[in-house]
Amino acid sequence: RSEAPADEKLEQILLASERGRDVVQQMLMFTRESLPDRRLIELKSILRQMEPLLRAQMPAGIQFRLFTENPSQPCPVLANASEIQQVMMNLIGNAILALPPERRDTVAARIDINVRSLQADDRLLSGLSLDTDQQYVCVTVSDTGVGIPPAVISRLFEPFFTTREPGQGTGLGLASSHGIISSLGGGIAVESQPGAGSAFTLV
Repeated sequence: RSEAPADEKLEQILLASERGRDVVQQMLMFTRESLPDRRLIELKSILRQMEPLLRAQMPAGIQFRLFTENPSQPCPVLANASEIQQVMMNLIGNAILALPPERRDTVAARIDINVRSLQADDRLLSGLSLDTDQQYVCVTVSDTGVGIPPAVISRLFEPFFTTREPGQGTGLGLASSHGIISSLGGGIAVESQPGAGSAFTLV
């Protein structure tokens, strides 16, 4: 017979339900036949609106910074705001997990978001095989976390692939994020070294 109080059990049920909801929502991303309603939105505005929410989920000991190069320059993208929000929450969630409490005691624990427009000759466009005749903006989410081994980087966007402990993730967050960005005509570049942090750049 468990001695856990009823409110603790209810909290566990709630967390399990939320995880189940997230799994279903992410799986629907792979099966939906119609595209969501997309229109021209200002990317910087979406990120500024998200900033308080992102700061609120940062654990103690992690610094968070949002940078926008040329603040007055617009960064319009043809997208759905909820899709952008989902991708950012996925990437920030992964960055937080890359900075466990024991690491925050040994490094300057930091997560940065940087927004900038791209020039036609930017190496990211050729590296991701994107059309250099189109205009792109990019968002980079970087952390000073534990980094990612090269063998893992090649599998990051596989559905259900995860290196987390059981119960800590579904392996769908990065896969669904990659699917969203690809459907927008963009790509995701990853740079990381074990022990030296990671940077995910959305184009």
